[in-house]
Amino acid sequence: MMLRKIIRNLSTKENGNNQTSVINMFLSKKLGFRINDGHACVFTDTPFQQKMKSNSVLPKRVPNTMGTLYISKKSGYFACTDSGLTGNWEELQRVLSENQETIKESRPIHVSRDQLIKTKHNSYHRLVAKFLEYSSYLHLSQLEKIKLSENFGFKDVIAPSVLIKYQVRVSKDLNQIVFPWYHDLGDYRTSSNQDHAKIIGYRVHTKNEETGTIEVTQENFYDEEHLGFFGIHKARNNSIPTVVVSNEFEALTVANHTKFQAVAIPMTESYLRQSTTDFLPNEFVPLLERFQKLIVWISVYSIGNLNNIRRLAHEIAKDLGSTRTQLVSYNPRDSATLAPSYAIKNCEKILTDYLEGSESNITTMRLLSYNDLARQVTDEVENPDKYNGVPFAHPCFKRLTKMLLGFRPGELTIITGPTGAGKTTFLAQYSLVLSMFSDVTTLWGSFEVKPERLLARTLLPQFKILKEHSDKTLKEFSQVPIFFAPAIRNDNVREFIEMLHNAVTQSDCKHIIIDNLQFLLGATREDRFTLQDRFVVELRKFTTETDIHVTLVCHPRKYQTDLPIAMDQIYGGVRLVQEADNVMILQKYGQEGMTRNYIEIVKNRYAGTTGNVPLVFNKDTKLYNCDESADSDEQQQPVTRYEI
Repeated sequence: MMLRKIIRNLSTKENGNNQTSVINMFLSKKLGFRINDGHACVFTDTPFQQKMKSNSVLPKRVPNTMGTLYISKKSGYFACTDSGLTGNWEELQRVLSENQETIKESRPIHVSRDQLIKTKHNSYHRLVAKFLEYSSYLHLSQLEKIKLSENFGFKDVIAPSVLIKYQVRVSKDLNQIVFPWYHDLGDYRTSSNQDHAKIIGYRVHTKNEETGTIEVTQENFYDEEHLGFFGIHKARNNSIPTVVVSNEFEALTVANHTKFQAVAIPMTESYLRQSTTDFLPNEFVPLLERFQKLIVWISVYSIGNLNNIRRLAHEIAKDLGSTRTQLVSYNPRDSATLAPSYAIKNCEKILTDYLEGSESNITTMRLLSYNDLARQVTDEVENPDKYNGVPFAHPCFKRLTKMLLGFRPGELTIITGPTGAGKTTFLAQYSLVLSMFSDVTTLWGSFEVKPERLLARTLLPQFKILKEHSDKTLKEFSQVPIFFAPAIRNDNVREFIEMLHNAVTQSDCKHIIIDNLQFLLGATREDRFTLQDRFVVELRKFTTETDIHVTLVCHPRKYQTDLPIAMDQIYGGVRLVQEADNVMILQKYGQEGMTRNYIEIVKNRYAGTTGNVPLVFNKDTKLYNCDESADSDEQQQPVTRYEI
C-alpha cells in the first residue's frame, strides 16, 4: 500500500508544473469557476452540498475557508471544507463533468465519498463502535493514568488535561493508546462531546510487553490508503503558527509546552528511516492550506538518519508553500532541536529561536489583491447573518443580541460601572446564558470575590431559575461548562498571560472573564498606567492568537453619583478602549428622583450599533430581565447627560 502511494506521489511531482494549468483550464474555461491562487493550492467556491450548521458552533471569520474547495497545485488532490469530501483530481474531474447542468443552475452537487471513488467504504457504525470500545482517558483513575504514562514514556511530558482535550482513548489493559482522526471543517468547532460523530479513523499505538517496542496500526472509514491528520480538529485558528510533526506523541508534546497548534503526519520511526521518504502524502496538502504560517519539525531519532530527515523536511516545506513554511534547524550537538519529545519544556524556545527558511527568505510577504478576497467579501455582503456570533440564547438578553449581533471568538470586551452597580452579578448571568444555552465553555477569573462565594451567592441561585428554561437535561451545576481560576494577584504581565495559556489548555475554554483589572494588577512600584497599557496590549494579542473571547472588568475613575459614566472616565481609558472590540458600561445612578439602571454599549466594533439595554433586577432570583417584557424595547428610559 505504501509503495503504491510513493509511486503515485512521485509521479504527480514530475507532472506538477503542468497540473495547475490543467486545473485552471478545466475549472475556469469549461465550468466557469473563479479560481484563486493560494500557498500550495488553488481554491474556488465549493460546488458540493454544504453540511448543516449546528446551533452549538462558533463561526470563525477567517478568509478563504468557509464554503471552499482546495485543490493542490502539484497533485490535483482536493478537499472540500463544507462536505468533508477529499480525493484525487481524476475523481473530482469526473464528478464535475457528470454534473455540469447542476453547476450551471447554481445548485449544489449531492455526492458521497463512496460515489466519488466508486468503491464501498467501510461501515461507519462499525468504526465508531470499535473506537468507543476503548475507554476515555478522562475516566481513568489516577493510578491508571500514571501506569499508562509509564508504559508509553510520557510521564511528566504530556499533562492529563492535554490528553483529555484531544479525546485520547486507551485499552482496558493500558497497553494500547488510541488517537482519533476527524473531519476538518475549516471554520466551525463543536463541543467536544460531539467530536466522535465526525471521526474518519483512528491510530492505535500498542506496547509489546515481551519486546517493549511500540507497534502502530490504524482503522479507516474510507479506504486503507486514506490517512487522517491527528490534531487538526483542535487547530482552529488559522493565524496561529501551526507545527507539523511526525507522530501523535510529538503533537501532544508541542500542544502541552507551547502556545502553538500542532498536527501530526501519521509516520512511524521505521518509516522515517526509509531512504524513499521524500514526500508529503497528497491528501494532507489541501487540509493545511488554510493556515497562514507552518513550522515543520520532523523528529530525528537517530543521528545517522539526520540528512534523510532534513531532506524530507525541506520537501514537505516546498509542498506546503515555501513563503509561509519554516523549518526547525537541527543541531546534532543540541538534542532538543531533534524532536519535541527531546525538547519538552524547551519546545517553545526551539520553535522561536531555531528556525530557518525552506528556500530563501521565509518572511517574504504575499500581498493580496481584490481577487483573493472577492469571494469572502461577496459572501459576507450577501449572507451577513452567517458571520454573526453565537446569540445569547435566552429572552433576558434578546436586546443585547440584537445590538451586538452575538458573541464572537477572538474579541476583547470591556465592562465598567460604579461600585455596587452589579457588574459581577450581571457577568454571572451573562456567562451562564452562554455556557448553558450555547455550549460556550467559560473560565471565571474572579480575583476579588472567591469562587466559592461567587457560586453560593450568585451563580447557583441564577442556575436554579435558568435551568427551567433550558432544553437540555441540566440537573446539576457540575454539568455546566464553567471553570474557576484561583484568586491571586500578579503584576507580572508575561506570567499572567502564560497562566491564561495553561488554563486554556486545561479547560479548552472559549470565554475568559477577568474580574477585575485593578485588583488583579494590585500594588506595584511600576507606573500603574504603563503596567496597565502593557497588560492590555498583551491581552489583546492573546485573544487574537488563541481565538478566545475575553471579558475584562475595569473600574471607572471618579464619578458623580447622579450622572451616567462616560467612556472617557474608564480608568486608564485611552489604550483600554482602543484595544477593545466592545465597551459596555453598567449604568446605575439616581436622577430626577428615579434610579436609572441599564447597560450602555458605547463601542461595538463588529456591528457598529451603540445604545442602551434596560435592566430590571429581581432580588429573589438575582437575575436581570427575567420577568416578562423586562427586556423589551419599550422599557428603555430617556437619559439626561450633563457635562462633568
